[in-house]
Amino acid sequence: MKTGDILLFYKTRPHKCLTAVGVVETVTYDITDPEDILSKYQRRTVYDREEIIDFVKKPTSLILFLHVGYFKAFPNLKILSKLDISAPQAISEISSDEYERIKEIGDINSKFIISDI
Repeated sequence: MKTGDILLFYKTRPHKCLTAVGVVETVTYDITDPEDILSKYQRRTVYDREEIIDFVKKPTSLILFLHVGYFKAFPNLKILSKLDISAPQAISEISSDEYERIKEIGDINSKFIISDI
């Protein structure tokens, strides 16, 4: 994963569907110091101190991203399956063709997304 990559956010509850779009700002791998995360990124996380301490017991990746927007139509698991796109398992990569199909079905306002995928 690198700066500029497009992120699609999949929500498992209450509905299994894609909900939002973001763009990777920076990625840091193998973080093990909770104070490093807290001192630099505390304002940009939904996790509390205890959760962060628990996460970094094993080397952890940190992805900072810019939220672009929400899908107008939410492609659910059934729709994704019909397109031969499997359910996301943590972070997974999709092809350019899969992204284009999702973009069309989800009615993403792509004027904010510039990509060469």
